Amino acid sequence: MKRKIITIENGVVSVPQSSEIKMTVSEIASLFDVYGRDIYSNVKAIMKQGVVQVDVSVPAVVAGNTVIPDVYGLEMIIALAFRIQSHKAEVFRKWLMKKIIKNNAEQQILMSILWNDRALLN
Repeated sequence: MKRKIITIENGVVSVPQSSEIKMTVSEIASLFDVYGRDIYSNVKAIMKQGVVQVDVSVPAVVAGNTVIPDVYGLEMIIALAFRIQSHKAEVFRKWLMKKIIKNNAEQQILMSILWNDRALLN
């Protein structure tokens, strides 16, 4: 089955309607316009914290006690979007938040407050 990737072009986020979203580190780095080492370090931190469980059914590299997959799914990409500080990561976060709170004004207000609180903490 063919892998699907997320793209951001001219501020427009394109997410395939498929559960087959799998992206390599270099594809994610390109998506968020950062270096691959930034993706690797954040993936390691996310995995260490147990925020996202990695898919061990895909080809992977074993480094000590850590299994590092060759590709990552949507769950890891979303987690990375909230750790990476770049313009494209911000575009993706905003797109994601709009999808989550679509047509619900009460949630929109709550998320805005949480978003602003998060910004104050950084």
